[in-house]
Amino acid sequence: MTVRTVISVAASRNWPLFTTVDYDTHVGGITDLVLPDATPYQKLIGKLLYLAITRPDINFVVHVLSQFMQQPKASHWEATLRLVRYLMGSSGQGILLKNNPCTQLTVFCDSDWAACLNTRKSVTGYIVKLGDSIISWKLKKQHTMSRSSAEAEYRSMTAAISKIASNPINHERTNHIEIDCHFVRGMIKEGLIVPEHVNTKNQLVDLLTKALRTVQHQFLLSKLGVLDVFYPPA
Repeated sequence: MTVRTVISVAASRNWPLFTTVDYDTHVGGITDLVLPDATPYQKLIGKLLYLAITRPDINFVVHVLSQFMQQPKASHWEATLRLVRYLMGSSGQGILLKNNPCTQLTVFCDSDWAACLNTRKSVTGYIVKLGDSIISWKLKKQHTMSRSSAEAEYRSMTAAISKIASNPINHERTNHIEIDCHFVRGMIKEGLIVPEHVNTKNQLVDLLTKALRTVQHQFLLSKLGVLDVFYPPA
């Protein structure tokens, strides 16, 4: 089965989808059957990884599904087809770079503690905005085990700050939480960053780190500056 055939099959199920993944669905169960041929799945995930470079709204589900390239199961395949259907219905979506004189950098960061069911490693996610426009984002499994949610949050914050700060010593591969803590504190004391609490409803990085219900998914997309060229704002 070719990737084009897969897309045609997914598109034939033409009822609209407004989220990338079913909130109440769990993939990869013990009784789930392994696909007899993983090649179509691997090819499709490869294309989705490329597309995710410019589509932050699909990063979470692509990140999850790309971890099962060797022995994908039927539920992984169904989740991939669902994502293709979502993309078929949102082919006009893209990032709007606004003509705004504001040059303030704003970084949203978060983590999902022990998110990986196999390794129990946490996930780091961050989004960087220049003015009102998103210019960078990343979702990645942390290299080392975090013993608490607070530790995972510190690692996520360090990775986000390292993205925008010139620092030859600290980077996202740092393995010691003490170094991360001192790095963050130093940046705060120097006045280079101003940490602020973000309400869960307005946490943009939730798009990268967890499955969301339809209303929240669409709300965060609008806050992120992702618009559909076929349905421009009035």
